[in-house]
Amino acid sequence: MPDVLTLSKYTGLLATALLSANLLLGMFIASRYKQTKWWHRMPLFLKKTGLFRIHNLTAYVGLLLALLHPFLLLFESGHRYQWLTLIFPIDAPAQPWINALGSAALLLLVAVVITSVKTVRRQFAFRTWKAIHLAAYGAAVLFLIHGLLINTQLKETTVDLFDAERMVSLGCFAGLMVAAFLRLRYWFKRKKLSKR
Repeated sequence: MPDVLTLSKYTGLLATALLSANLLLGMFIASRYKQTKWWHRMPLFLKKTGLFRIHNLTAYVGLLLALLHPFLLLFESGHRYQWLTLIFPIDAPAQPWINALGSAALLLLVAVVITSVKTVRRQFAFRTWKAIHLAAYGAAVLFLIHGLLINTQLKETTVDLFDAERMVSLGCFAGLMVAAFLRLRYWFKRKKLSKR
């Protein structure tokens, strides 16, 4: 059976991949996807399930994994993590500033997901909700920087940027950067067309 650090590492990687996919789906949903040529090429099961439902599912499962990721550290015997250290890791036993990035990303993610639940979302004006929801981009940047810089063995040594864990984070980062560029290009094109 894998040790606690390995379980924590893999839950963090899986959360990164799921939340990156979630952000990609969110960008696609925000771009009037049913009018695009991409939608017509989608597999039938995606069309029937609906991207919005998949977007919500990846958010909930991603949040659950992201919460489990630091929680597992409470059971790690080599370092003495406490509840407060997981939330505010400034005095964490290992890599406090890099862990602080992950903690900040997790708090942003919790705010985004909670305010997206229908009953809570109705309490906000659309612009307020949208501003909170856009914090997902900041959370993604913080998560990815955390994933790139953290030493998965919690040692204060140099990180190998070309190991498998970093490649997952780098792949997610590259995919999100390309998607963000395409999304902005679409937004500017739409804005330009609306001025005519």
